[in-house]
Amino acid sequence: MTELRLAGCSPSPLSHYLKALGILRLVTEQADSQAKGYWQQEAFVLQSRLDTVALLRFFTSEVCPTPIVGPWAGGCGFFPGDNQDGIGAIRDSESPRFAAYRATIGAAREVLAGLGIQSKPEDPSQKAVIIEALRAALPDDGVQWIDSALALTEDGPKYPPLLGTGGNDGRLDFTNNLMKRWAELLLSEAASPAAWLRNALFSEAVADIPVKLAIGQFHPGGAGGANMSSGFDRDSLVNPWNFVLMLEGALLFASSVTRRLEDTRPGALVYPFTVRASGAGYASAVLGDEKESRNEIWLPEWSRPSSLNELKCLFAEGRARVRSGKSQRSADNGVDFARAIQDLGVQRGVASFTRFGFHKRQGLSYLAVPLGRWAVQRNQAVDILAPLDEWMARFRRGAAGNLAPSSARRALSKLETGVLALCTSDTPANHQAVLVALGAAEHALATSKKFTAESFLRPVHGVGRDWLDRANDGSVEWRLAMALAASGLREHLVPVRLGRWAEHDDGGTVWGQGDLVANLLAVARRQSIDRKRGVAAAEPVVFADLADMAAFIEGSVDDGRIVELLRGAALIDLRGVSPHTLRAAAQPTQASSADRRAATSVPYAFAVCALTWHRAVPASAHRQDDLTLPPAPAVLARLIAGDARGAVDAAHRRLHGSGLPLRAGPRTHLALSSALTRRIAAALLFPLSHSTRRTLAADVIVDENPLVETL
Repeated sequence: MTELRLAGCSPSPLSHYLKALGILRLVTEQADSQAKGYWQQEAFVLQSRLDTVALLRFFTSEVCPTPIVGPWAGGCGFFPGDNQDGIGAIRDSESPRFAAYRATIGAAREVLAGLGIQSKPEDPSQKAVIIEALRAALPDDGVQWIDSALALTEDGPKYPPLLGTGGNDGRLDFTNNLMKRWAELLLSEAASPAAWLRNALFSEAVADIPVKLAIGQFHPGGAGGANMSSGFDRDSLVNPWNFVLMLEGALLFASSVTRRLEDTRPGALVYPFTVRASGAGYASAVLGDEKESRNEIWLPEWSRPSSLNELKCLFAEGRARVRSGKSQRSADNGVDFARAIQDLGVQRGVASFTRFGFHKRQGLSYLAVPLGRWAVQRNQAVDILAPLDEWMARFRRGAAGNLAPSSARRALSKLETGVLALCTSDTPANHQAVLVALGAAEHALATSKKFTAESFLRPVHGVGRDWLDRANDGSVEWRLAMALAASGLREHLVPVRLGRWAEHDDGGTVWGQGDLVANLLAVARRQSIDRKRGVAAAEPVVFADLADMAAFIEGSVDDGRIVELLRGAALIDLRGVSPHTLRAAAQPTQASSADRRAATSVPYAFAVCALTWHRAVPASAHRQDDLTLPPAPAVLARLIAGDARGAVDAAHRRLHGSGLPLRAGPRTHLALSSALTRRIAAALLFPLSHSTRRTLAADVIVDENPLVETL
């Protein structure tokens, strides 16, 4: 076997990918049945008994073109006024290489004559009649194109995006242009087929590539137009071999119509590796691409030599399935496919996928736009999305609709961008991006009540406790946001009660448009009211670290980032999580003298006020239980007012009145600014563990006290 590296065949543009498939198909079917191919370093490698000379001779002197005709569309060569250069040359030729083509053209003409059709059919039902008759009359070679270009459904012909609208793109008919290119290459003495072929196969330079030839959507860079060269404009540059070989390769794709048990529609068009477009995951992504798109296709690149039969099986089974809860479902869009290839690619031996979107560009023209390459590797992070699948699917349907508010559409775009990034790389930052987008989505739904009700959209659910560790990037902002979220803050952020939208306004949702501190103070006021009413607070399981508390109080953290993370972290279901404190990697994991040193970095005003706010005071180092203090509303009120000294005095009175002796000595650092005092008030909302409160109490209360032991 000889290995030939075909540098002219690359994964992108689409024409060059299809060209590689066409080369392997023709060589296997007509020259070497044992031929194989694979992708390596941006090129297609052909394994066969043909060396370079034999391969060039095969295509220039031996290959028999596959008969591809499309007599159901205008410009196909079968109707008056159509260009006859290609179809006429093939029909009138005597070359045995075109025998199958001549037979197919003759059979198609007989079908049209038998149906009495003499002009381009305009009615879809008439097209369906022609196609059914062609399937019955054409030779097997001729039927391949029909299966690749369209499928008949109860609603008429349906067209996969790879081959335009049934083998044509606007006024460009692929089949008639194909016949013209074959005639130029194999039936004309004026052409330079050998030089063009070396360019198509091996990317060798050639000076006389034809200009002003159409290639349609398959090669945007070669289609010409404005800004396509160093000048203002450029004509198209199309190698005829590229055109004929890419359509030969397209025959590996075959459409079909399936009836899905879960689908109420009569039938759904199925095409290998083809899904609905997702306007996310590429530089120019906008949701508007989805409405104007002909969907998208994910083309596999395999790294081990594979035969034509193996590839036919691969493309025939090109149905991707995505995990949804405890079951699976078919991938519906690009985001689904990115999740699905983590399993599909591993199981099929595919190394990567190149994503193409058929988007409107250059006015009304559709182009196969490359949207990135996706390496296949088992990524367990994708599994964490399975419990969210049902909610995300419902949210997508609602947010992508015409009546969706802009906030929901923005949240959808961020969510799908985050999911695609997570499929690419399992990092805490990518987990955080998904959480932030989910929090923004729930906020958008909460502020658009009419849209939410009409779309039957529920609050976010399915964010399991695994997110707690997977999203931990080691930042102080994440640790603070997680501690706040663990205190039951979600109902103060959005009107969600017990996993459902609140049926009426109970005054509990107080988070507004202000900054982090202002909103935390609003929450503190509300919790103070709830305490007076005897409303039990949530029992936290994640606690703030004193070093992080010091950073928050002094304002050396990113408040905006904490807000973003908080909305996402509040969605995590912490049931079953063991109580623990999130600490920086350099911090000790157990209470020690380092905790005491960290405590000295927080203001004394915070230490004494936090003891009264949390009301559970470790009164002695020898006791494991806490002394419960009566409420002290004056402490919070003074802090919010910016009066640090007044707040500390009120806290002292509460502690002393509860029989707790305070340490002697001057209370330093009480001349605090109003802004710093308000941050201290906001910091009271962070849950503190028993060991942390013990550390604070050690600086405020005398440790050994017979009165306390008696109490």
